[in-house]
Amino acid sequence: MKKLILALGMALLSVFASPAFSSDFLSCFNSSKFTKEQIQDLKAGRVVIRNLKSPGESGLKTSNIYANKFLEELKATSPTHFAEIMQVRPYKGNENLIAQLVSLVTDIKSYRQIPYYTERHGAWAAMFTKAEVVSISRGNLTSIYNAVFRMPPFAEFDAQVSTTQIGDTLYFATKNKGKIEYKIFDAVKPEKMECGLVLFREGDYWILYGAGAVKTNGSPFVKKRVNRAFVNRIKDFSMYFIKKLN
Repeated sequence: MKKLILALGMALLSVFASPAFSSDFLSCFNSSKFTKEQIQDLKAGRVVIRNLKSPGESGLKTSNIYANKFLEELKATSPTHFAEIMQVRPYKGNENLIAQLVSLVTDIKSYRQIPYYTERHGAWAAMFTKAEVVSISRGNLTSIYNAVFRMPPFAEFDAQVSTTQIGDTLYFATKNKGKIEYKIFDAVKPEKMECGLVLFREGDYWILYGAGAVKTNGSPFVKKRVNRAFVNRIKDFSMYFIKKLN
C-alpha cells in the first residue's frame, strides 16, 4: 500500500511540477563551470550572473551558430572586463519572446532609460544620456542601426546596433565603432566594447544568454578612474532587457 501511495505521489508530482525544473536544457551549458547553486538557479528559471576573466571561461556550450558567433566576437576584443548573464524560460507560454525582445532592443532612443549602478557614487544612474539613430540598413535576416551614444563620464561615440533573426534564434549586439574618450585619454579603442544577447530555443525552453566585453586603455590613470565605470555597465545593459521581457 505504501509503495502504491508513493508511486501515485510521484506521478502527481511529475504532472504538476514546473517545467523550469527539468534539466533537458543543461546540454547548452558546461555544468563543470557552475556552482551547485548556479545550476539550481538555472533549473528554477532564475538569472545567473558570472564575472569572468575572459569569454574563454564562458559557461555556454551549444551548437547554436549565432551564440558561438557572439562569443567569438567577444573574444576578439581581448577584454579586460567580461561578464555573462543567463536565464532559462519555458517555451510554452512564451512563444512570442523573440518579437518582444526585437521590439525592446531596436528602440534605440529608449536606451536612455537603462540604469546602471555606479560604485563610485553608490547610486543608480542613467547609462546613456544620448542614444540617437543616424541610419538604418535592413536586410532579409539582419538589421543594422548606426547610432551615436554618450555614456557619462565619456564623450560621445559612434556605435553600431545589429539584430539577426533566423528561425527560433535572435542575435543582438551593440559595438563601439569609434573610440571612447575620457577627458584627453582614449579609454576604449574602436570595436573594443561589445554587449548583447542571444535568444534561442532548445527543445521546450528558451535560452537567454547575455554578455558584455570591453578592453580599456592600459594606462595607470585610465585604469584607476575608468575601469570601474565599465564593470557594472556590461552586466546592467543585458539585465535591462531581460527584466523587461514579460
